[in-house]
Amino acid sequence: MYSIRTRRRHSGGERRSETRHANRLHRLTASALMTVDSSSAARIHRLLLESGADGTAFRLVAGAVRTGVSRCLAVETTLSSAAISLGQEEALGEMVSELADIRRELDVHMPAESVSERSPDIEKKSSGGALPQWWFLLAEATEILNDQIARLRTLSPGQERDAPARRLCSIVIRVLRAHHHRLQSEAESWMN
Repeated sequence: MYSIRTRRRHSGGERRSETRHANRLHRLTASALMTVDSSSAARIHRLLLESGADGTAFRLVAGAVRTGVSRCLAVETTLSSAAISLGQEEALGEMVSELADIRRELDVHMPAESVSERSPDIEKKSSGGALPQWWFLLAEATEILNDQIARLRTLSPGQERDAPARRLCSIVIRVLRAHHHRLQSEAESWMN
């Protein structure tokens, strides 16, 4: 009987340790979001000025990246306008600002005619008040971010390891993942 209690205590301690680790990881992810975001546009700017960033393959990948960023920017802007708290509005404002900076960098270095954009098909559901609209838009935003991450991941494997196109995809994927994690944690906090 003593060994059973010891196992239970040990097992409970593992659960507490796992919970503490998960909470610490959540805090680190949230704080890392702000540090990763601040330099992404600057890294893209430097990347776009490199000599290998002017070929046809790079322009095609950069056009796809710009389209993905534009879609995510549109959905995050819509979500920000539907925020139901000041904290949500501020966090989403920072995310929108970061994507706008990235898109601005891509706009400056790419001719407009090489890019075709399609805004996301999001309709605002006004019935039922602000909370149902927020939940609907939050679900749409996480889905669109997830789709764009998957789409950009398919572009980079065809490129050489140090190729500018692959590095561009990598930078934007990290940003979109950080935004996706932020929205997922927001949804989880509301469910708890």
